[in-house]
Amino acid sequence: MEITLIIKSIVGLIVILAILIFLLLYNSRDSNSSKKSKNTKPTLKEIRDILKNDKITSKELNDALELVLVEYSYIDSNEEQTLNHYMYILMALCRHPQTSTKIIINFEKELIKLNPSYENEINKAVISGLDSRVTSS
Repeated sequence: MEITLIIKSIVGLIVILAILIFLLLYNSRDSNSSKKSKNTKPTLKEIRDILKNDKITSKELNDALELVLVEYSYIDSNEEQTLNHYMYILMALCRHPQTSTKIIINFEKELIKLNPSYENEINKAVISGLDSRVTSS
């Protein structure tokens, strides 16, 4: 009788140990994947998608624009697609319901300061965005 009790206790402890090891491995895998997702920077297309969302706050809008200026500060002249992303971001910024004149002007000035050779394109995108805001209102 005592031997069966000892065997049952050992089996129970082994099962508990296996469950704890599983939980430990499962949690460490989740924390590693969340660290990876925090360390990867969003693409310009992902930032465009953020700006499409009319429900984001003014602070979230500023954070997205700051990310553009920090991570993608220079327009790549070899990639027309990159220029298109910037122009779309500027136009979406102008049309966004949570934007303000201050946000638009600051972003435009910073972008021109970082990319003076694209000043005309940047200004055209802002004008187009503001014109579309007026007509859509």
